Amino acid sequence: MRKRILNPEFFTDSDIVSNLDFAGRLFYEGLWCVADDSGCLSLDALSLKMKIFPGDNIDISTIQKYVDILVKIGKIIPYEVDGKQYGWVKNFCKHQHLDRPSPPTVPLPPFIIWHGDTKERHKWYYEVLDTSQNQQRQFDDLSSTSQRTYNDYDTIEKKRIEKKRKEVEVEVNRVVDDEKETLPQPQLDIAIPLSAKLDDSGFKKVASFYEHNFGTLLSPVQAERLSAFLEDGMDPDLVTEIMGITIMGNIYDLRYAEKTLTNLETQGIFTLQQYKEHEAKRELAKKKASGVDSRAAPDNVYSAYNNFTEAIT
Repeated sequence: MRKRILNPEFFTDSDIVSNLDFAGRLFYEGLWCVADDSGCLSLDALSLKMKIFPGDNIDISTIQKYVDILVKIGKIIPYEVDGKQYGWVKNFCKHQHLDRPSPPTVPLPPFIIWHGDTKERHKWYYEVLDTSQNQQRQFDDLSSTSQRTYNDYDTIEKKRIEKKRKEVEVEVNRVVDDEKETLPQPQLDIAIPLSAKLDDSGFKKVASFYEHNFGTLLSPVQAERLSAFLEDGMDPDLVTEIMGITIMGNIYDLRYAEKTLTNLETQGIFTLQQYKEHEAKRELAKKKASGVDSRAAPDNVYSAYNNFTEAIT
């Protein structure tokens, strides 16, 4: 059982008042406390009776009747996994605002996605998709080893990524608009909004490389910082090369790549070819200093980097 927030409108909800007696309304309140942080719970009548009415003379058939009524009036969305009945308390996430939700304790329906793949718990959350059609559908086996019959997770994930992309673009546009209102506008060299940069093939290449290999979407701030390098004339191939080398060192923090790019910029290195020549000369200098035969051609200095870049792009 968990602490939950109860909306005062519950006591005047016409569906609840007209369909459930006093014990039934108390039972519905108890379901909110039994449900885990996703709003899902087992609909086993005996288990619910022991958790909500442990000391009351209420038989199992009455508990099952309450469950059936709540399903009928749409307060509980039922689903089945491996032959067991589960339910989701409708609008649970609307009324329960959890900053650090716990992982699910029961199998989830296909319209709820748990995002807890990061070690930072404050970033964990549940995503509830559109359930308007789910109430009319019964699901077959929804176990982790079976085929989901309602939604293809690939399609769901694509929609989620597209939604995140749009949110990033909206946020960037908002920041740009705020800056236009608060900062004096230059007469020359008018800044180009990031929304326009999204159509630039160079920026697209850098953003796509980052999202594919770092495993996350660019934030508005990160996008602005990377686009600044491109606006200064830096070759997109050089930016992706440096990010790739950072990954080779098992470092998935964009700030390390940005620091290297800033150092290259101060040295006047803006293209991948310039960077390769610079590193080849540096490698030759190392060999001379250590007494290695400097006549060996440094053609293979970048072979490891090139092979790595081809493998991850």
